[in-house]
Amino acid sequence: MSNNKQKLSPQKRKFVGFLKTINYKKPNSAKIMKELDISKSTFYRWLRDEKLLELAEEANAVENEEQIHELEVALFEKARQGDVRAIKLYLERYDAVKKSEELTPDQLINLARISVKNKKLKNENSI
Repeated sequence: MSNNKQKLSPQKRKFVGFLKTINYKKPNSAKIMKELDISKSTFYRWLRDEKLLELAEEANAVENEEQIHELEVALFEKARQGDVRAIKLYLERYDAVKKSEELTPDQLINLARISVKNKKLKNENSI
C-alpha cells in the first residue's frame, strides 16, 4: 500500500482520506470537490477508481486493527484491576459467555483472548 500511496498526488491522497470516512458519515461531495479543487467529473471518476477504493479499504483495515488492539488492551487492563463489567459486556455481545455465569477476571481475560483470536482467524479466512 505504501508504494502505491507514494505515487498518488497530494489531492488523491486526500481523496483516499475522504473515502475512509464514507462509512462513518455521508460525505458532502461539493465540499470535497471544493477542498480538493477538482471538478465534478474528476470527483466521480476517482470515486469509481478501483485502485483508490482499494487503498481506502486497506487504510481502513489497518486503522480498525489498531483500534481493536487498543480496545483489547484497555479491556484486559481493566479486568486485571478487578473491573470486569466492560469485558463481560464484550464477551456477552459475542456470545462467549452467558450473563448468569460468574467468572474470575483471569477467566474473563482468557475467554476474551480466545474470542479475539477466533474473530481474527475468521476475518483472515474470509479474505
